[in-house]
Amino acid sequence: MSDAQSARSRVILRIHFHPAERSGELYGQLLNVLDGISSRVEPLPADWSAYVDLTGALTYWGSDVEGLVAVLRLRLLALHGVPSSAGAGPTRSIAAMAADVTPPGAATVVRDDPYEIAAFLRTKPTAALLGIGYKTARTLARYGITTVGDIADTQLPTLQRILGTGTARQAHDLAHGIDERPVVPGAAPKTMSAGHRFARDELGPRPAPPNRPPPRPGTRRPAAHQRRDHPDAHAHRHLRRPHPNHPQPHPHRTHRPHPRPGHHSTRTPH
Repeated sequence: MSDAQSARSRVILRIHFHPAERSGELYGQLLNVLDGISSRVEPLPADWSAYVDLTGALTYWGSDVEGLVAVLRLRLLALHGVPSSAGAGPTRSIAAMAADVTPPGAATVVRDDPYEIAAFLRTKPTAALLGIGYKTARTLARYGITTVGDIADTQLPTLQRILGTGTARQAHDLAHGIDERPVVPGAAPKTMSAGHRFARDELGPRPAPPNRPPPRPGTRRPAAHQRRDHPDAHAHRHLRRPHPNHPQPHPHRTHRPHPRPGHHSTRTPH
C-alpha cells in the first residue's frame, strides 16, 4: 500500500459548533459529547471547532460515516441545544475544507475514493489549501494557476520556482489529497486570550478634576511644572537658562566685575 493510500485509510471529522452564547464551560461540555463517540478529539477553541478521528469509532459502533456523524450532531443538539456543521474526509485538510463549505445544521462527507477526492478538490480555489493565503494565491494567478486542480497538474519543480521548496511541496501534496497529519488528542490551543475590565475608559480623555473647570476650546493646557498649583512651580520659576551671548564665570574662579569707565584700579598685579 502506498503512502497516499495509507493516509486515506483514516476517517477524520472537522465539526463546528454554532451556539447562541459562548462560554468556556459550554465548550467543555460539547467536547465531552465528542469524547463519548471517539477518544481521539483535538479541540480548537479559537474558532469553536474540533477534529475527531473516527477511524476506530466506526468499527466500535458498527456504523458508517454518515450515520455516526448524524448521531453525533443529534446528541449535541438534544443535550445542549447547539447546532453544528461538520465535514468528514480521509485527511485533516479535506475534512476542514468540507466543513468550511457546509452550512449550519448539515454535514458533508468525502469518501475515500480517488475520483471523489479529485472531484471535491479540483474545483476549489487555491486559497482553500492550507498554507496558501491571498498573497500567494495572487502570485499563482499571475501564472494561470487559480484552482487546486491547476496546482495538482503543475509539475513540482515549476511550483518550487514560484513558491519555494517547502510551500510548493505541501501545496502539491494537499492538491493530490495527501495529508498525513494526525489528530492529536488534547492538544494545546494555538491561541489563548484573557480579558480585564477597567473601571473607566483608559484610552479616552480623562475627566477634569472636580475643583478645576475644563479648558476652553482652542486653549493649550500648560505643562505640569508651569502650573501654579504644582509643587515644583516655584523652583522652576527661578531656574532660567543662561543666554548664549552672555559669558559665564569659570566654576573655579572668583568673579570680579570689570572696572567702570574712568575708574583706575590701584591693586598691584601679582
